[in-house]
Amino acid sequence: MQNKNNKKTNCLIFKHWLAIFITLIAIPSAFAFPEKELTGTTGFVGSDACMNCHQSEYQAWLGSDHQKAMQHANKLTVQGNFANKRFQYNEFQYQFQTEGDLFVIVADDQNGKAARYEVLYTFGVDPLQQYLVETGNGRLQALPVAWDTRPSEQGGQRWFHIYPDENLDYTDSLHWTGLNQNWNYMCADCHSTNLQKNYDTESEQFKTTWSEISVGCEACHGPGAEHIQWSNNPQTLQTDDSKGLSIQFLPSSLWAKTLTNLTTEQLDSRQLSQKSQELEVCARCHSRRTPVSETDYSNFDFGNHFNLSLLTPELYHVDGQIKDEVFEHGSFLQSKMYDRGVTCSNCHDPHSQKLKLPKAQVCSQCHDSRVYDTQKHTLHPSPTTGSHVITTIISKQPDCLDCHMPARNFMVIDGRRDHSFRIPRPDLTVAIDTPNACQNCHSEQSPQWAADVIKQSTGKSPHSFQTFPEVFSRADKGAPDAAKALIKLIRDVQQPDIVRATALQRLRPYLHQQSSDIVIESLNSPSDLVRHSAVQLASMLPPNDRQTYLLPLLKDPLLPIRIEAARTLGTIPIHQLDSHAATLLGNALREFENSQAFNGDRPESHLNLGNLAREQQLLDKAVKHYQQALNLDQRFSPARVNLIETIRRLDGEQQSLRTLNKALLLTPEDPALHMARGFAMVRQKQPASALKNFAKAVSMAPENTRYLYIYGVALQTAGEKTLAIKQFIKAYHLFNANPDILRVLTNNALQNQNWSEALKYAIELDTVQPGNPQIQQLIRQLESQ
Repeated sequence: MQNKNNKKTNCLIFKHWLAIFITLIAIPSAFAFPEKELTGTTGFVGSDACMNCHQSEYQAWLGSDHQKAMQHANKLTVQGNFANKRFQYNEFQYQFQTEGDLFVIVADDQNGKAARYEVLYTFGVDPLQQYLVETGNGRLQALPVAWDTRPSEQGGQRWFHIYPDENLDYTDSLHWTGLNQNWNYMCADCHSTNLQKNYDTESEQFKTTWSEISVGCEACHGPGAEHIQWSNNPQTLQTDDSKGLSIQFLPSSLWAKTLTNLTTEQLDSRQLSQKSQELEVCARCHSRRTPVSETDYSNFDFGNHFNLSLLTPELYHVDGQIKDEVFEHGSFLQSKMYDRGVTCSNCHDPHSQKLKLPKAQVCSQCHDSRVYDTQKHTLHPSPTTGSHVITTIISKQPDCLDCHMPARNFMVIDGRRDHSFRIPRPDLTVAIDTPNACQNCHSEQSPQWAADVIKQSTGKSPHSFQTFPEVFSRADKGAPDAAKALIKLIRDVQQPDIVRATALQRLRPYLHQQSSDIVIESLNSPSDLVRHSAVQLASMLPPNDRQTYLLPLLKDPLLPIRIEAARTLGTIPIHQLDSHAATLLGNALREFENSQAFNGDRPESHLNLGNLAREQQLLDKAVKHYQQALNLDQRFSPARVNLIETIRRLDGEQQSLRTLNKALLLTPEDPALHMARGFAMVRQKQPASALKNFAKAVSMAPENTRYLYIYGVALQTAGEKTLAIKQFIKAYHLFNANPDILRVLTNNALQNQNWSEALKYAIELDTVQPGNPQIQQLIRQLESQ
C-alpha cells in the first residue's frame, strides 16, 4: 500500500514547485500527431528501416517495454476490460465501455462532473497500462484508474486507482485533469522518438510532433538516414568509422574476471567517452531530471539538456536509497559499480530491456559464485546441498538482488529496484532511521537484531561504499558541526560527484563568510554536477564576489550553468561591464529566457522570469509573468506571494492587501499567504491581527523554522515572552544550527542568568558562524563563571 508520501511517485507525478529550471517535456493534441511527419527532413527513418540488416536486434525490440511504451488504442493494444465495467473511487464511479471500435471512459472532469472521453493511446504495458485522453489545446492526460496487466493469480487483471489511499477530487492539484498530472509535461519525451514539444506560450497550446510513437531504434542511436546511406555505399563502408551514426556504442563485454577480484580492461580515451555516452543515453529517460532545452537526438549531451535531480530529502532517503520515483541513474551514480566502470548494458540487453541472465545470475557474470555464493557471504544457508543462493527464489531465502538491490513499489504495483548496489545496513537504521533490506524479510525482528546478527556473523561492523549518510543526517538535523563535515565531503574527490553536489546544496543553511569559500572553490570544479550545484548557491555570495567568480561561467560549456550564472548576474547594469563581459551576459540572458520559454507550459518558468524582471526593477513585466504563472495554476503559491509584493511596490499597500485577501479566498490552506498577510498587518500597525495570521501559518506548517522564528519575534514584540521562547525552542529542536535562533536563545539565557545554557548556545553559535570576536569573548566569560 502507498502512504501519503507516495502520492507523487509515478511518471505523471508533480515535480517540485520551486525547481529553478522546470519542466518535463510536453506533447500534442491527438490531432497534431502525424506519424513520421519529420522523416527525411530530419534524418529519422523509423525502426522498420533497421529490420533487414539488424534482424536479431529488431526481433528483441519487438514486444519490449520500449516498443510498447505508447501505442494507438485499438483491439490489439488495449489490455483493459472495457466490457461495461465500473470502478468506484471515493464518491465517483468510473465507467469503461466500447462504442464500436472506440474505447470510452466516463470520468470526473475538471469541475467534478461526469464526462465522456475517448481513449486515444495506451501508455505502458507491464505491470500496468494507463490510457490517454485529450482535454483540449493539444493536452493529453492519463487516467488515474489503470489496468493491472499481471496474471490474475498474481492479483492482476483488474482496474485499480494509482492513489488508492487519497481523496483526489477536482479541487486537488493532483487530480488527473490538472496541470501536475499532464502527460505532455511529465512523460512524453521518454515514451516517443524524436519528440519536439513546440509549446506556444501565447496560445497556451501544444503542437508537438514525433517521428515514431514509441521508443524506437533512433531514440538511442540517433537519426538513421545517414547510416542507411553509409550501408549502401561500399566505398564509405570501408573508410567511415562512424558508419553514418552520430551516436555509437561499444560492446558491453569490457569486463575481465578472475577468481577473487574483478578488473576492467584498459580503455583509451575514445572508449571511455563511448562508455560515458551509453550512460548518458540511458539517463535521458532513466533519471529524475528537468529538461532545460529541446533534446538533440543526434548528440546525447545529457548535461547540456537536463538538470539531474540530486539526493534531496524529497526524493531519496538520507543514505541515498530511493524514496520517490527517481528511476535508476541517480542511484547508479552513487554505486561502486559505476565507480568501477560498469554500464547499463553489462547487465541489461539494450534491445529487449531484459536482464542478460535470469534474476541474480546476472551478478555471477563477474562475482564468482565460489566466493559470493557461500553462507559466509550471504549469512543464509543454502536450502539444499550444492544449490546456489544466487539463483534461489524462495521465502526467507534472498538472492543478490533482494539484499543489494531492494525494490520499492510505485503506482501501487510497479516494483523498481534500487541501483545503488549497497550493502544492507541495519546499523544505519538504528542510528539515522533509514530503511534496510534485512527488514523486508525479517519484519518481525528489530533493526538492532539484524545489526547484531551481521556483526556477530562477520566479526565486524559493516562498511559501505557510500560513506556520506551520517554526514547528511547531521546536516538535515542542523547539527552545529555539520558544515565542517559537509565541506570535507565536498573536497573529497573520491566521493561520487552526485554526493559532492548534494553536499553543496545541504550546505546552504550553513553558508557564512568562512564556508562561502567552498562555493567559490567549487565554481571551478571539473565536475559538471559540482559546478552546477555551486553556481546555484552563488547568489548568496557578496555582490563583488558574485561578479568576479560568475562572469567566467557565462561561457561555461554547459547551458544550465551559463543560464544560472546569467540569472544571478542579471541585475548588473550592462553599462558597468566591459564590452566582452556585456556581450557574454547578454547572450546568456537570452539563453535563460529561451530556456524558460521552452518550458512555458509550467508556472515555475514564468515565476523565474518574473523574479528576474523584479530584480531588474521591471515591475510591470514581473507582474505580467506572475499572472501568466497563475493562469496556468491558480494555486501556485510562490507566484501569488511575489505578485502581491510586486503590486505593493507598484500600487501601494491597499491594492496589495485586496489582492492578498482574494488569494486567501481561493487558497485558504496556503501558509505562505497567511505569512504575507501577517506582514501586511504589521505594516498596517495591527499587531493582534498580525499575530493571528502568523499563528495560522505556523499551525499549517509546524516544521517550518522560518515561520516559527517570525512568529516568535512577533510574540516577543507583543510582550508575550514566554510564548515567544516556546516558538524559538521548537525551531531549535527542528534545526539546531540556525544562527538567528541561537542568538535569541543565548540572549534569553543571559537575561535569566542561566549561564550553563547560555554557554551551550554560544558555543553552538560559534561553531555555526565562527570568527565572531564578541561571541568568542562571551564564551570565555561564561567559561570563567
